[in-house]
Amino acid sequence: MPYSTNHLIQVFKNKFSDKFNIDISLIVLLCVVTQHSFLIKCFGIFIIILLNFRSLWTINIFKIPFFYTIIPSLEILKFFFLDPDFSNGHIAQFLIGTFYWLVSLIICWIIYVRVQENEQNITERSLQLFVLLNLIFSITQIAHICFIEGVINPYNTGHAHPYGMSSGDMINGIFHGVHITNAFVSVLLTIYYTYRRNIRFMLFALFPLLLCCSNYATIVLVIGLGILILVSSDRKHVLKFSLLIATIIVGFYCFITPQNATYTATKITSILGRKPINNEQYIASLDKKNNILKVAQTTLSKKNEDSNIQKPIKVYDFVTKSGKSTSYKQTVNFLASQPKYLFLGAGMGRFSSSLAFDFSGVTNHLLFKNHLPHYESKIFTENHKSIYLFMLNSNIIFHSESNKPLSTYNQLLGEYGLIGIASFFILYLFYFFKRTDKKSYSIPIIIVVLFAFNINYYIESINLLVFYELLSFINIKEKWFKQKQADAN
Repeated sequence: MPYSTNHLIQVFKNKFSDKFNIDISLIVLLCVVTQHSFLIKCFGIFIIILLNFRSLWTINIFKIPFFYTIIPSLEILKFFFLDPDFSNGHIAQFLIGTFYWLVSLIICWIIYVRVQENEQNITERSLQLFVLLNLIFSITQIAHICFIEGVINPYNTGHAHPYGMSSGDMINGIFHGVHITNAFVSVLLTIYYTYRRNIRFMLFALFPLLLCCSNYATIVLVIGLGILILVSSDRKHVLKFSLLIATIIVGFYCFITPQNATYTATKITSILGRKPINNEQYIASLDKKNNILKVAQTTLSKKNEDSNIQKPIKVYDFVTKSGKSTSYKQTVNFLASQPKYLFLGAGMGRFSSSLAFDFSGVTNHLLFKNHLPHYESKIFTENHKSIYLFMLNSNIIFHSESNKPLSTYNQLLGEYGLIGIASFFILYLFYFFKRTDKKSYSIPIIIVVLFAFNINYYIESINLLVFYELLSFINIKEKWFKQKQADAN
């Protein structure tokens, strides 16, 4: 054979990049690998490794954060020596979990390679193509909801979940997962294009966030922009863009979804005043003679009778204390139970993670539910799973992010212990912090990621951190180029 398969792939990739001035590897990475579906994600990973097979061997792996190497290495030791369990379910869970870590390492490596090998305009155009595709998907999804509801503005109909003011929960963009991922990726990109002074793509990135109606992500965007104003070397332009964004957000909330505006204001007031939320709109749908907790317990009991749940579900008081805060308390109590857990955690997939939920059968992933052996540890069953089941089986008013135990901090602490969370801050965040330009968007996007970690498991999801790493590596390359120019002059 005159040409190897790898050679043909490289020729195709180069011709595609030359013709459209974009990087096909980055497009596959951003649009396919970040998908919520495990099988689509695996397909994207296979394609992107083929496209970059030769390049992977030319870049030193120590150029990327050591975090992705140290954690799975420790997990191999913990699997055999920390509460060893060699059941089929646990072995399958361990293999899938190790695969997640290996893929995260490879993806980070490939992002570094693509940013280093590409000219800046090619990387930028590739990212812009993603922004446009995500915008199209988000608009299509809201148009579909408008068609179903038969209205132009579905947010203000007053209809029950998943429509009405909750319509944004169905705007997952190109990710086809949960809307909160779409929202936080949009936050990162809005901050990025604000710094770039690219008003058109700033608006293109902002619009999916507005459609998601994520109050939490919107507040985080405002915080991120405030930090960007403080650290940026070009505060005047950042301030102008930030005021424009603030005006658009206020207008959207006031005229498109006023119910979300009222709810957000009420919740912020309740947090600042340290009082339980008392939203009349929600309470009006309940029997006023009963207290909210009793209604939730009654609903739970009825659903338990009709469901196949064999064990009784613990009852939690979501009125005076959110499920999220309860989950953090459970994590702290677990770590304090034994020194080995404090430093090493329970082990991958054994306390709080997407892996733990998938293998327990709680989620609707058909691959895990129907084709892989079931596994869940006792500590997961008694802690975070019990919170999640109570939320699912209680009244719809409690189905909010604030009551879900999903949190990257719970995962890092509960499954990897103090060593795990210290490794993340020192070997991951500090890696980027040390190398990026502090007067750019680098610090604001770190803050955004830290807020995002409070509401989902983003270490193993391979989506949000992909964008954080891409923007950070772009920043690192630009800083190096500026320093090189300065030295030359």
